[in-house]
Amino acid sequence: MHIPAFIMHTALLIKSSDGRSYRERRDNVRNERGLRAIVDDLVDRLPLGQTLFGSHNPLHTGGPMQVGIVFAQAHAEGYPWPVDQTVRREVFTCNGDIYFGIMPLLGYPADYRESLYRFADDNAG
Repeated sequence: MHIPAFIMHTALLIKSSDGRSYRERRDNVRNERGLRAIVDDLVDRLPLGQTLFGSHNPLHTGGPMQVGIVFAQAHAEGYPWPVDQTVRREVFTCNGDIYFGIMPLLGYPADYRESLYRFADDNAG
């Protein structure tokens, strides 16, 4: 976005919502969820942050299944649970991760004339 480095370094010195600077939080982040929380916090606290930077989030995947954020946003219609703020944040929840993570695996039509697998019926004699 052509933001001068000194502005970025200065912005990282600002105290975040938990009292630490964004640089301190960044230097101690342990996982993608922690990094997402830092980016979301910074974007939410800046005036017009969502408008200016909301679509420039450096995280393009989320959750243990590494769900593509763009994929989840494109397939959010029909999502069976209430979305907490944004689909981007939803992929970090258990429901969102599993739902959007398995969607590519189950979203293909299959034309089988008969069942390929037979499952034993526990009630059969």
